[in-house]
Amino acid sequence: MSLRIRKAKLPLFLLVAVACLGGLVICCCVIICRPPAAGPCDIHTLMVTEAAFPDGWQAQGDASARVAPVRFGIERIGNCLGAPGALACHDVYRAASAGKARKGYPDFMLDFDYREEETGWSLPPELRYHSQIADQYRLECTAWRGGGYERCRFIAQYDVYLVEFHTYMSPEMMTYGDLEHVLQDIDRRMAACLGR
Repeated sequence: MSLRIRKAKLPLFLLVAVACLGGLVICCCVIICRPPAAGPCDIHTLMVTEAAFPDGWQAQGDASARVAPVRFGIERIGNCLGAPGALACHDVYRAASAGKARKGYPDFMLDFDYREEETGWSLPPELRYHSQIADQYRLECTAWRGGGYERCRFIAQYDVYLVEFHTYMSPEMMTYGDLEHVLQDIDRRMAACLGR
């Protein structure tokens, strides 16, 4: 008789276990599948436009998540602008929190890679830009050893956002002063978004 009672309790135990497991799966799905909270501002408003560039620069298309090459954060956008013999790209990534953006920042430093055909990364003395808005940033340039081109890269964290901007330099289309003007525009947009 005790065997029958044990058999009767086993299916009830399994039913309770399956119900608990099902409830746990539903709770996890609600937490994981919930869309992320809206950012401090529309990410499109953070993109630099042709107005920040010297005459002759044009957007190479519409800013979109497909253009931003790194799979980071919960929202991203990117775009490139060009002029005859010149190119610049700007990408913005939003992390779930400022802490996650801070943890992701070192990974973006890998973009300052060393290439044998280039000089090392350094800050030219003519480039005097200093961000008062970014939580942390790095701005440096490198040049082709054989001459011919120089490129500059800017990576910054602004609260939940990571920003990457890089451009090829030229006396005709992008001077250090032009680059500083673009970086000031990025700072201005971030300050407006974050209320800084």
